[in-house]
Amino acid sequence: MKFSEWLYENTKPSTEMVNFYKERTRDHIRRVSKNLYTIAGERDDLNKVELLARARIHDKSKYSSQEYEPYIWLTWWHKEKGAGRKFEYPAGMKEKVDKAAKSHVFSNPHHPEAHSSPKDMSNIDIAEMVADWASMSQELGTSLRKWAKEKVNKKWNFSKEQTKLIYDLVSIF
Repeated sequence: MKFSEWLYENTKPSTEMVNFYKERTRDHIRRVSKNLYTIAGERDDLNKVELLARARIHDKSKYSSQEYEPYIWLTWWHKEKGAGRKFEYPAGMKEKVDKAAKSHVFSNPHHPEAHSSPKDMSNIDIAEMVADWASMSQELGTSLRKWAKEKVNKKWNFSKEQTKLIYDLVSIF
């Protein structure tokens, strides 16, 4: 066994890291759920049952065996980066984090990457995406409108109708 393989096998996240991940992820999911309930209350044109169903399952994959541990490390990396501290993954973990993140965005329909084109996203997918973005802006104290402008206009190619829906939903928050 190579040293890097041994190191990875013998390096587990600390209890502090695990607890931080669980709390932060729980809080994120609660905010997304609250945001989806807000959207459901504001938008009669969106299926409320589907919106509330999404609230119950948002980011469940982060608790799967493929994503759980890598996301603990990724969450800790973001925590340390946000505090201005340098943090390095143990040997082999960056690859696992990248694989888990890719799996997450490609298997959850509120991420545009989960579709062959963002234009294939349903209105419910878009509502959950905006609720997710709003949760992140609430957590970080950043501008949801600015985030949306950067992503909608520069990263993904949404249709005109989808773009209007996104900004209409952003305006709720």
